[in-house]
Amino acid sequence: SEYLSNQNTGIFVSKSDGKITGFIALLYSFDTADILDIAVMPEHTRKGIGKNLLFYAFEHCVKKGVAELILEVRASNTAAIALYESTGFERIHVRKNYYSAPLEDALIYRRKLI
Repeated sequence: SEYLSNQNTGIFVSKSDGKITGFIALLYSFDTADILDIAVMPEHTRKGIGKNLLFYAFEHCVKKGVAELILEVRASNTAAIALYESTGFERIHVRKNYYSAPLEDALIYRRKLI
């Protein structure tokens, strides 16, 4: 909801048979973009949708002059971490005890685009 009203936000969806299968939300700030959220519907996981959304975001950001993408992820989210690392993201920082319920570290990743 807050994404939709921000002019510095880009939201891209993936569809199959007219139904949304996933989305990615970006927040642009000068030559950097933050991945605010990326999600794939549970019945569509492990089909390459998340990777396709990331590659679409990479292309879109390069066209906008974005030099790098930043994201944060729970340390226990091994599936997301594997996706990010397989698409060229590098871990650059750890925010200790960033998440609550449960208490958990946030891993900060960056991918240079240009």
